[in-house]
Amino acid sequence: MNDGQADLSDALPSKIKDWLTSQGYPLEMYTLQKCREAGMSAIPSWYYLDEESGNHRESDVRASTPRAYFGDGNEFHITAVLECKQSRDKPWVVFTDDRKGHYRRNGFLRQFVPAYVMPWWHAVADVITHNHLDYPLKPTRPIGHTLVRVSFTKSSEDAAYSALVAVTKAAIGYMREYSSFVVRFEKEFVRPFYELTIIRPILVLDAPLFMCALTEDGDVLLEQIDRCAVDWVTGSARISPAARSLKLSQRKRCPAY
Repeated sequence: MNDGQADLSDALPSKIKDWLTSQGYPLEMYTLQKCREAGMSAIPSWYYLDEESGNHRESDVRASTPRAYFGDGNEFHITAVLECKQSRDKPWVVFTDDRKGHYRRNGFLRQFVPAYVMPWWHAVADVITHNHLDYPLKPTRPIGHTLVRVSFTKSSEDAAYSALVAVTKAAIGYMREYSSFVVRFEKEFVRPFYELTIIRPILVLDAPLFMCALTEDGDVLLEQIDRCAVDWVTGSARISPAARSLKLSQRKRCPAY
């Protein structure tokens, strides 16, 4: 009996490791590690308020760049909200078309920015447009308009839509939480204070990723890629504004991304 317990004890760590890997936990830990190695301030397993359901939900990783200071103590930084998805036997496909190949003003304005930052963000876009300058934060290419996760069975699960909704809600939840914090903080300041931030939702995939387009002959073209962007229209009146720009990165691309 003792020998049986010893065998079980020896096998338990291996079984736990296999289960953790199957659930995608190492991908979350890897993403957190790479964000910190890139010099970002990153936290795992953070919570936000989902205003559609009224419940608090967990998101995988949130990471912010070091603050850049300008003017009289004003600050600027970028925050990445990252959701990690593992499905090594189920590829993801992003659909693209020619109209998404050109980076437009609308793409620049579809970034997640708090309401108090929006006038400044539009002013930046006006200056860029008026002076025919290059837009910063150029998009990851290719740019798609929708995303699916392939299922080779008859499963009706729409995993890609659920992932897009989850990372969008997390970004909006943090955006509203951060806005509330800044407004309270400014009331205690004796001078005007601006903390400008952009929130970038990113899906990190440990799965094959493909781009799908249509050739001039009407044939389906598939190309394996390691990152892309999705200009996604949520279709939900509760998620505002409805049109958002999201990023996708494969696990192997995460350190450079």
